[in-house]
Formats: sequence, structure tokens, C-alpha cells
Amino acid sequence: MMSLLVSDAISGLGGAWSLKWVLDNSARCGSMCDAQAILKTVGDPGTAMATLAITVHTFFMIAFSWRPHQRDFRIPFVVVFISWTYRLGFVSGARASALPGKTLFAPSPYWCWISDHYNFERIPATYLWYWLTAGVSIVLYVPLYFVIRRNLDLDRERPWRLSVHRAPELGRVGGSSTVKLSLKVLLYPAAYLVTIVPNSVMRLIDFNGSGKIPAKWNFLCISLFNLGGLVNVLLLLFTRSNVLGFHAEMPKSAEKCSPQQRGPRRGRSASTVSSKCETACSVK
Repeated sequence: MMSLLVSDAISGLGGAWSLKWVLDNSARCGSMCDAQAILKTVGDPGTAMATLAITVHTFFMIAFSWRPHQRDFRIPFVVVFISWTYRLGFVSGARASALPGKTLFAPSPYWCWISDHYNFERIPATYLWYWLTAGVSIVLYVPLYFVIRRNLDLDRERPWRLSVHRAPELGRVGGSSTVKLSLKVLLYPAAYLVTIVPNSVMRLIDFNGSGKIPAKWNFLCISLFNLGGLVNVLLLLFTRSNVLGFHAEMPKSAEKCSPQQRGPRRGRSASTVSSKCETACSVK
């Protein structure tokens, strides 16, 4: 989670760097342009990678009752290490392999990023992670919505086996909390798609020369994209506020959980699903 916030901060700093070009009335190649491009190349895909990791983590915790050991930091350490190594390695490798006479970073056109000479490199640099995360978010969060509402059951031992059925009356077994939790789950892919898709589609059209994008649409899409960090913080505040330290710690061991939380995987009540979701939504 901290990696997500740090990447958001780096991406936001890269976006704020554009104020210099506004004051100068144009973006120009040089050390300042290179600095902005590096910030964007490191920060932008970092938010996508962290969001992807959180998506997979949340799905396994709720759908399969997976509980990593509280003091086992190997998995998050490896994920964060791979993410940062990939991004920093990509920037270093791209700079080292830049062709003579073909600038790696250049205005595009309102802010600096990877130049038109390296169109293919833009895909593994950013777009691959944008669309991979968007696709995985839809594929995992939508079924999770039905798992929480008890329309769908997944077998922990054989995850390919699905059980689809009519959900019980929420008013009797889960109350409004189950409905709220299921809707919270859908906020994540919705927020990500709203901030990512317009900008990436606009940029792809612009890069491919499929049409001239008016400046006002460029600024609207990039403004939505640059609000991604704020959106992530708001989502944390409203759905995982414990991550930011605004609520007390959740129980740290299964022994401290209620009997419903330790119940069998099948035949669980909606309140049990809600408890698991609350735990996942407040995990650090």
C-alpha cells in the first residue's frame, strides 16, 4: 500500500512539473524535460502495478479466505522489489540504449515523456500495466461483488469449481452492511477505469496519428489521470481507513476472531462474508 502512495506522489510530482511549461508557454528538451519524463516513467506504471497487487491480494483474502502470516513480509517485499526494480531498470536500460541523434525524452507535446522515436517502448513502460491492471480489476472485482452477496461460491481447494445460486434475503442475514461492502468492492475498478482509460485512449490515438486531439480534451484527460492519487487516498479513507491509522487494529490471529469468522468455507452466512471483507478492506 505504501508503494502505491509513493508512486502516486512521484506521478503527481511529474504532473505538477507541467506548470513550468505553462509558465514558459512551451515544453522544451533539456534536463528539466528529462526529469519530468523520468518521474512519469517511474511513477505512472507504479500506481498500476501496486493497484494490480492489491486487487489480487483482496480477491484471494475474501474469495478464498487466504490469510498470510501477519509477520511474514516475504510476499509484499518481493512484489514491491520487482515493481521498483522493473521501473528503475527500464529507465536505466532505455537511457543506455538510446540511439544517437534520437532523443529518448521529448515533449509529447504538452509535457515530457518518451519521444516518438520509441513508440514501442511506451507499451512496456506504461500502457501494458494500465490495461493489464484494468482487465484484472474487472475480472476479479466483479465476481467478488457476487461472492460478497452470496450469489457465487468458490471452492478453496478447487477454484475452478463455481457454485451459482440465488442469494438469501440480505435484510435477514446480512443487512445493509453486505450491500454496502459489495458496492465498495466495485468502487475500485470503477475509479481506476475513470482515471486511467480516458488518458490512455487519448494518448494512443494521438501517438498513432489516428486523429488530432483538441487541446481541451488532452487537458481534461490528463487532469483526470493526475487526480488518481487523490482518488486512491479517498478510497482508502472510505473503504480501508485502517491502513491510514484512523481505526483500531483488527484481530491479529485467528484465535481472536469470532467463531463465525473461523467457520467452514461452505455454507457460510452473509455476515461471515461481511466480516471477511471488513478484514480484507482494513488489512495493512
